[in-house]
Amino acid sequence: MGYHARLAPSALGLNFAALVFVTLREVTRQPVADFEAALAEIPQIVEAQRLFSG
Repeated sequence: MGYHARLAPSALGLNFAALVFVTLREVTRQPVADFEAALAEIPQIVEAQRLFSG
């Protein structure tokens, strides 16, 4: 399972955007929910998507 986040460059004081991929070791319900809750607390992340593989 992977995620990507779209950051608002102006909110970071930067003039570029970054695409970041994260892979979680544990993909059970609680670790995934904890990770998503942590993402929601970061104002510079303007978009996040969950990707499923295999």
